[in-house]
Amino acid sequence: MTSTLLSSISSPDLKSLRTFVRAKIIPASREHDEQETFPLEIFRMLHAQGWLQAFLPQEFGGTQATTADMIEIMREIAYGSPGITTSIAANLLAYVPIIGHALPEIRESVCRDFLERFSLSSFCFTEPDHGSDVLRIHTTATRTEDGYVLNGKKCFVTNGNFAERFVVVARLVPRSGIELHPREAFALFLVSGDSAGVARGAPYRKLGHRDSNTTDIFLDQVKVPLNHLIGNEGEGLKIAFESIQRSRTLLSASAVGLALRAYDLSCDYVNSRSLYDKLLMEQPAIRNALVQMRTDIEASWQLTKVAAANWDSGDRSFAPSSMAKLYCGQMAVRVSGQALELFGGWGYTSEFAIEKVCRDAKLYDLAEGPTFVQQTILARELLKDYDKAAHAKKPDIRTAPVSSRKAA
Repeated sequence: MTSTLLSSISSPDLKSLRTFVRAKIIPASREHDEQETFPLEIFRMLHAQGWLQAFLPQEFGGTQATTADMIEIMREIAYGSPGITTSIAANLLAYVPIIGHALPEIRESVCRDFLERFSLSSFCFTEPDHGSDVLRIHTTATRTEDGYVLNGKKCFVTNGNFAERFVVVARLVPRSGIELHPREAFALFLVSGDSAGVARGAPYRKLGHRDSNTTDIFLDQVKVPLNHLIGNEGEGLKIAFESIQRSRTLLSASAVGLALRAYDLSCDYVNSRSLYDKLLMEQPAIRNALVQMRTDIEASWQLTKVAAANWDSGDRSFAPSSMAKLYCGQMAVRVSGQALELFGGWGYTSEFAIEKVCRDAKLYDLAEGPTFVQQTILARELLKDYDKAAHAKKPDIRTAPVSSRKAA
């Protein structure tokens, strides 16, 4: 797919990444998918090439890639491995709060360390018994003289078995005489992975994205220094949602990359198979299906670019990223499913790569808020905007006043 870059990343750089994806990532992803192992060697190579740390601020030696830059990177890598981009997105999900809200000395230390040395981080938000109902978070943070003590369990922690640091959302235990508003009862903390009391569960066995690591994280009387509070007390949800908003845009770009792979695999297959002495590619129904797939992909990419541009402009409204996430997640499932149908029965076997693509696609419909959650977010925000514009003066929905209508 060709597109005009909205960013400072040059086309030669993207071509170099594209070559690396096809030469190294695609075969490695298939191998790690079959073995359900984590491709650390690929992450180290991506770090050595500068792709993993591209988002770091220039003041710390990074290139300060914008969101428009990052969606280009994510799309290219997801073409070869959606699982690897899931881990990259989770790593960035942890860094966005640190870069934007941690104390200057913490921000500089963490960023410079990642610039010079490969490591992974995790964002710890979801818990076993509440899912997307964030106000029910049970992990607690109790204030002490020199910091906080954290207790709780987090699930669906991407990179959790390999992360050196965690960004944790926790509920503040009210101090004597202080009553907290429900949405101001949370804070964000930077937790070292080797802290006493941190334990990691076994890796999840998953339908897809098997080359991405997911696990549970247990926090038992984990001491956190005062300067590892990210932002202020009461800002935990606000900061977390800002980071998730950007991450949804990156996942949307990854969904586009996966769909492009499904499209290319389909084109290659129908160009090599015949039916009734005629190439499948020459069948009108097949050609129409391919056109619809490509149109769906392009529409998704445009939504993703709008969401990226909004974030880069400073707009923190949820609608653009949620729209992109909603549409791109559904599109990835739809396009990969159409591609599998073009393969017929062979598409259902692991003999062809489209089988893995279809397994990987479903995550984009689920991660960081499934379809109904995105619809709820959008309904709340879009109807709020409508209310502001329309409630001042109620519109007359009739086409004409009753008095002016002619009798039948």
